[in-house]
Order: sequence, then structure tokens, then C-alpha cells
Amino acid sequence: MTTVTSIWSPLRQPAFRGLWICGAIFFIGAGMQTMAAAWLMVELTGSSFLAALVQTAVFLPMFLLALPAGVLADTTDRRRLISGALIAQVAACTLLALLVLGGWGGPGSVLFLVFVCGCCTAVLT
Repeated sequence: MTTVTSIWSPLRQPAFRGLWICGAIFFIGAGMQTMAAAWLMVELTGSSFLAALVQTAVFLPMFLLALPAGVLADTTDRRRLISGALIAQVAACTLLALLVLGGWGGPGSVLFLVFVCGCCTAVLT
């Protein structure tokens, strides 16, 4: 007798379902932040090159930090690591928002803080 399992069966587990939903919300928000940063860069400079550099600032940390982040995830308390990365990312995003709303955010600060957010995402994945 064979049992048929659904692709949705892992979502019956409350812990996995919560983790999956929170991860989905996080990555949707991160995508929105990346798009908004690229749009802001175009508004600030009018340069399509700098807008593309925003994408590089987001994804380059994932390339550079994949192995070190994996080692860090295996050798430290994951709950503290995730909490620390999320707190750092919220701080970077808040600082970026305050700088832009205050009129002090330039292309350099946008790229740097987006890079910091990319580093936090690299540690999370």
C-alpha cells in the first residue's frame, strides 16, 4: 500500500508553517526594499548604472558571505544569530529612511546601507 503525500503536508506542522510564513513576508519586504532603493537611486542621480549598482550591493554579500555565514550558522546559536541579523537590518533600513526623509541621504549612503542589508540577508539565508 502506498501513501500519497501532498506538497503542502509540511505546512501542517505549526512551527514549519510559522517559519515559512515569516520567511515569505521577510523576503517580500526585502524585495520591496531593494526595488525602492533602486528607484530612489534613479530619483537622486538619474543614473541607470547606479540603480544597477543597488542590485549589486544587495546580492554581492550573498556571493561573498555564503560560506562564512554557513560556518557562522553552524557554530553559533541560530536564534541569536537570526535575531542579531534582523535587528541590524532593521537599524540599517531605519537609518536609510531617516537619512532620505531628512534630505541627507546621498548615493553613497544608499549603496552602503543597502549593502549592510544585503550582508544581513546573507547571514539569514
